[in-house]
Amino acid sequence: MIQLLLIGMLIFVFVVGIGAVLTLRVAVGWSRELIELQQYGREVTGRVVEKRQTRRRGNTSAWIRYDYIDQFGKTRRSRRNIVTPDAWDAHTEGGPIAVVYSERRPKISAPKYLTDLDPRKK
Repeated sequence: MIQLLLIGMLIFVFVVGIGAVLTLRVAVGWSRELIELQQYGREVTGRVVEKRQTRRRGNTSAWIRYDYIDQFGKTRRSRRNIVTPDAWDAHTEGGPIAVVYSERRPKISAPKYLTDLDPRKK
């Protein structure tokens, strides 16, 4: 019986560890993209192409997708971007949105207001 409990605890610790590693990997990726945008960012006006809210277990998440045209004339589409309630209210589907994308790697982009949230600029 104790062996089963120990095996169960080991599996639990292993699964939690994998979750922590994956979460850390995502956070590092976002940090790298933010650094890329700070170094090589170019501001353009994009267009909101999708605006959605999801509700699960009493929590509401709001996100948008946008497209923009890079310096080569290619239209790029963003992944889902979770937005604040203020940003949600400020944008409409089909409407404009300020976007910053990397001139070096044009597929990397973010809504401009997110790149302006640098805590060191207080």
